[in-house]
Amino acid sequence: MQNGIEKVILDTNTLKCDNSAEYFLGGRDELEKFKNVAEIYIPEMVIEEIRAQKKQHLLSKKTSFLENIFHKIRGIDVDETENFDIDTFILKQEQEENIPYKTISLTDFSILPKMQQLALAHLPPFDEKTDKGFKDAIIYFSILEFLNSAPEDCVYLVTKDARLKEAFVEEKRVRVVSNFEEFQHYRTSYFKEEYFIKKLREEVDGDIKSEHIHDVWMNINSNWVILIDTGVAVYHVEIDFSTREIMGFTSEDFSQAVQELCISGNFRTTHAAVETLEEFKQYLSDIDISRLMAAANVNDQIYWLAGDDDVKEFFLLLYKEKAHILLDDVREIFEERFHILKTAI
Repeated sequence: MQNGIEKVILDTNTLKCDNSAEYFLGGRDELEKFKNVAEIYIPEMVIEEIRAQKKQHLLSKKTSFLENIFHKIRGIDVDETENFDIDTFILKQEQEENIPYKTISLTDFSILPKMQQLALAHLPPFDEKTDKGFKDAIIYFSILEFLNSAPEDCVYLVTKDARLKEAFVEEKRVRVVSNFEEFQHYRTSYFKEEYFIKKLREEVDGDIKSEHIHDVWMNINSNWVILIDTGVAVYHVEIDFSTREIMGFTSEDFSQAVQELCISGNFRTTHAAVETLEEFKQYLSDIDISRLMAAANVNDQIYWLAGDDDVKEFFLLLYKEKAHILLDDVREIFEERFHILKTAI
């Protein structure tokens, strides 16, 4: 891990082909989460599998479409369908994929004897009773080659394949997880370790225990925020993403200001709530921000003041840093209604 950014390698079962005509990569929900907090790497073998899966699916659908009676009823040109270039379509999808990722490939074929030994001995990543597992073996050795090229790095491998996971048991620089939730658990577990709890006791509250940490998220500054509830006080603590040093904290309850801005019925309340939240904006959670952005779509008091510097700058920052967390319809309505914010980005 360099510059505080984790490296995540995704296996085929994470990128399950959803047969989308819009995207090349499947597993969109997981991908959208990973892209915000990590560098994504995909083995070239996985890319080849996705291409093959898509082609097989589209060929099947093409045959079904040609045999469908509605093809003739609607007068659709049969020759045009038969001549549709599936390979070109898949390539276009791949080129237009909007999730940023890098590929890793196997180039050192001196490992072939080792691969053969693993297959004959039925050792992971090969199947326990057969020599099935060639694709997983290519992925396995691609990852080892990648690690050899960057000996200072550690990576997360996201896979549901038990034998591939077993193959990396002795590799301390690879942590295997099954999904984003498990990945998130490991990357935030640091904040519950005794060393960090001691820092919290020294700088925030002497009574803090690990079980008092209730939530962790990334804020608008791309730093961590941890939510601590001791039963006596509630703290929001901002932590530098790279150094994990405590940057600041608050025990103030700003949830009322969030609520007041969402339901504001007059100009004065809107300005007052924005003024309060400006002070605590670094502690806002994704849930807080989603509520505020959704409210901006329906609350005319916010809309009418969107040109005022304080309101404009506040929502502009939220939009710029957190637009990716919004539901598509919320984001689209917001961009349409607040075109001044959209053009200001």
